[in-house]
This record gives sequence, C-alpha cells and structure tokens, in this order.
Amino acid sequence: MGKGTTLEEQVVGEKLVKTGKNCYFGVNSVLASHLVEGIYGNVNLFTIKVGNNVTFPAFGMATPGTEIGDNVVLLPLSAAAKHNFLASNKYYFGIPVRKIFKKKIKECTGLSEDQIRIKKKS
Repeated sequence: MGKGTTLEEQVVGEKLVKTGKNCYFGVNSVLASHLVEGIYGNVNLFTIKVGNNVTFPAFGMATPGTEIGDNVVLLPLSAAAKHNFLASNKYYFGIPVRKIFKKKIKECTGLSEDQIRIKKKS
C-alpha cells in the first residue's frame, strides 16, 4: 500500500495488490486478486495494480488483473471485470465499469462546461 492510502473496512486480498500513493478505498470495497470459475474450479490469480490518487468507492469491486491509472474516481457500486484497464484522469461507474463522458455529467447535473473540470491528460 502506498503512502497516504486509506483503507476502510473491506475485503482486501493482501497478496498481489499494489496501490499508489494517496488512494482511498471505501467501506466494503473488494480487491480480489483471485477468482474461482467454472464447475471444475479454475483459479485465476493476477495482480491488481492501482495508480496514485485513486478514489475507490464504497461497495466497489476490482477483480484479478485489473489496472487502474492515476487520478481515477469510481462511483459507488462499480465493478471492474477481469483484466480491465481504467485510463488515468477519468470517472467510471456501473457494472461492468464504464467511463462517464462529460456530456452525460452535464445532462445529469445541469452544470456548465466551466463548472465541470475533469483534468485532461497533458
């Protein structure tokens, strides 16, 4: 776990999880680096990588092989499927997780372009 990272009460696989600095993991979030699948019990075991300044939601889930870039915000109840890559400086929501576009944020919140400040990659 990186310096300044906060972990609330949650299910965390202590092995194969790497986090950056200043991350927040909400209540009852799940970081599962292993997953049992199928009737024969195939086990998937992959590292979960989380960048710097990530806000991981309450009741959120990341599964084996998930990679989350820097400055990512996930909304509550979001879940990333196996081997998802979440790009830096974005907002994500849903099951399975998907990017929130600026147009949708404007529609839902009623805010103007100037009021919405999503940091763009330089």
